[in-house]
Amino acid sequence: MTNRNIIHLPDLKEIKETAALWLMRLDDGDASEKTMLEFREWYSESKHHQDATRKLSSLWGGMELLADLNDMAASDVSVATVKHDRWPIRRPITRRLFAGAIAASFAVMIGNVGYQSVVSKRPTFQQAYVTAIGEQETVKLPDGSSIILNTDTIVNVEFTKTARHIYLEQGEAYFEVAKDKTKPFSVKTEQGVVTAVGTAFNVRVLETKMDVVVTEGRVALSALQSVTEKQQAVQPQIIMEVTAGQVVAFAHRVENLAPITQIAIERELDWRDGVLAFKGESLEEVVSNIGRYTNLSIDITGEDLRLLPIGGYFEVGEIEALFDALKIMADIEVERLGENQVRLYRNQ
Repeated sequence: MTNRNIIHLPDLKEIKETAALWLMRLDDGDASEKTMLEFREWYSESKHHQDATRKLSSLWGGMELLADLNDMAASDVSVATVKHDRWPIRRPITRRLFAGAIAASFAVMIGNVGYQSVVSKRPTFQQAYVTAIGEQETVKLPDGSSIILNTDTIVNVEFTKTARHIYLEQGEAYFEVAKDKTKPFSVKTEQGVVTAVGTAFNVRVLETKMDVVVTEGRVALSALQSVTEKQQAVQPQIIMEVTAGQVVAFAHRVENLAPITQIAIERELDWRDGVLAFKGESLEEVVSNIGRYTNLSIDITGEDLRLLPIGGYFEVGEIEALFDALKIMADIEVERLGENQVRLYRNQ
């Protein structure tokens, strides 16, 4: 096989993290013209770079880019031809991009979302936190709140004088919120917003929804709400409140709300102590959960085996211990198909 037969796929996770770092650099208020030009060069290198940047810009800043933003790198449109009032108010990055540091840059249109009147103010604290696959991290915030990041998670924190904003881009995190009624604590995902004053809760971002478990106090759930450039900013409409001992699946609306026992909460959140607990879940569910903590691809042969109920406690990252336990408990064999792929099966 020659090199021309090898296709190198882009590392989308690395691209997303790089886009997040670029936006953080451009938003610190001190970005130089050289930095702006370096960003423009990186942005124009790949459609994946552009997609990741636009997605993060929308999530963090609430701005909608024009459809022709894909052609930004090749555009010769002068920034002077774009009206100032068509640029988002939300973050310093948009004002500085407009200021002329990238003269042959890109055009954007305003697409403000709720909380604009708050987040348009300059941040007093801003930090991004990222965990790799299999990694966990606990961070303490300046207000006394804490966040425990689970595996493969990206969180951007932004405090202003009147609000505390957390942008959970992907993954799962547990939040213990310091009480401050003058500064609401909001966790924003693509599926909606969770707002609390002083409470504790867990948020996990899935492909099409987010799961919220409230362990203390109560939180308000609201949908992302866009407004046109001619409208004034509005607060996201609160859909419902969720109290301690409840779990909700949310995707722009409530999909499911149910009570959850303290024992079930502890089992659900055992990952904070580096442990994964299962009580009768199918092997398929167990493998799916374990897979979040490893780069190993695990295949299961046979429908009966996929549905086999599994119980027990397994340490995060101890994949070999899991295989040993499956062998002892259920006579499940492991076949090594490659460096990062295994197959689970039973001898007939």
